[in-house]
Amino acid sequence: RVTMRLLLLILLLGIAITSTQTIRPFTINIEDEVLTDLKARLNRTIWPDQFETAGWEWGMNHPYLKELVTYWQTEFDWRKQEALLNSFPNYKVEIEGVDFHFVQAKAKPGATRVIPLLFLHGWPGSFFEAYKLIPYLITPQDGLAFDVIVPSLVGYGFSGHPKEAGWDHHKMAKGFNSLMRILNYDEYIVQGGDWGGVIAPHVAFYDPQHCIGLHMNFFPGWYSETAKGFIPSIRYFYRMIYNYITGQGDDYSYLARETGYLHIQATKPDTVGMGLSDSPAGLAAYIVEKFYTWADIHGNIESRFTKDELLTNVMIYWVSNSITSSMRLYAQVFSQIFSAETREFSRNFFVSQPSAFANFKDIFRFPKVQVENFVNLVQWNDFDSGGHFAALEEPAVLSRDIRSYAVKLDTIKLKSVEKEL
Repeated sequence: RVTMRLLLLILLLGIAITSTQTIRPFTINIEDEVLTDLKARLNRTIWPDQFETAGWEWGMNHPYLKELVTYWQTEFDWRKQEALLNSFPNYKVEIEGVDFHFVQAKAKPGATRVIPLLFLHGWPGSFFEAYKLIPYLITPQDGLAFDVIVPSLVGYGFSGHPKEAGWDHHKMAKGFNSLMRILNYDEYIVQGGDWGGVIAPHVAFYDPQHCIGLHMNFFPGWYSETAKGFIPSIRYFYRMIYNYITGQGDDYSYLARETGYLHIQATKPDTVGMGLSDSPAGLAAYIVEKFYTWADIHGNIESRFTKDELLTNVMIYWVSNSITSSMRLYAQVFSQIFSAETREFSRNFFVSQPSAFANFKDIFRFPKVQVENFVNLVQWNDFDSGGHFAALEEPAVLSRDIRSYAVKLDTIKLKSVEKEL
């Protein structure tokens, strides 16, 4: 009887575990009431004044925001953009009690080598960042194509919004490890920018048996607090300050001016989130200003992004009411990055898998010597075009860099096998 009860208990536990990891097809279909309410709120926008000669130096440019809001009210077609978002298969699966939303775009027929690629976005982006990149990667070239998996980060978009703290970059990385196992991928590459570039190295670090490679266009800069990152960082920031003092560059003051949002979100995200969750025009101002400032646009935001692209990204935050939960990631991570535990962890942190870095013209640029102290860097390329949102700004360039890295990765793997023989 004891044995039978034990077997029954194991069976029930197995059923419970399986049921929570059932992959469910998901279709984005926002209720008409949400869209009606959105239009009403846009119609009631209260516009503050602005200096007559102001451009973007004080924050969001009001004339452009009014132009964008007018387009939002009169021409933007959410149902058309919704169909675009649904054009690649969307799914959800529960991991650690939280729904993970993800897109899975499989390689087109004709490839002789298919590599799964986990693409991780950042803030204030979304899974939509990958939509211009995906067609380049799933199309076979020289026999190589990718299965592209694009999740929404926990707390972002259509993924779950946790009710308790704890979903930092470590836990999220382990959640994505689980996602790839649930999808039955024995090996995969992870790619990330912004928060994705913070989480991606940890995905590789925690799952070296399956994650065979790491490709980044951003790096977690706080690892400079450790001994092996400290000297490169001191040199980097000293050069930045020296250039500022001698008039040879303005990177130092520029970085100081453009990180105010970070201090707010790392300390009191719920305060600013209240206003942003209540005003669609305010939410658009907060998000779109970052696309203007961080992207490589040469003063013209629509040289990189259409109004439809900008508003689709804003809409993902609005219809999912995820702006506050997305900003909480800053507070959960930055509350611990200067702790003794983090310093101890980062002393031992090293991604042994062959890794690559695509160095676009980002506001947050890290010296190569710092990055290679923490990852096994086999590819580093500098680019003169494209900024923080590389997948949206330069999808063809980013895809070529990922492909060249994947080929290099296969070559390294083949040489390793030959060496063993």
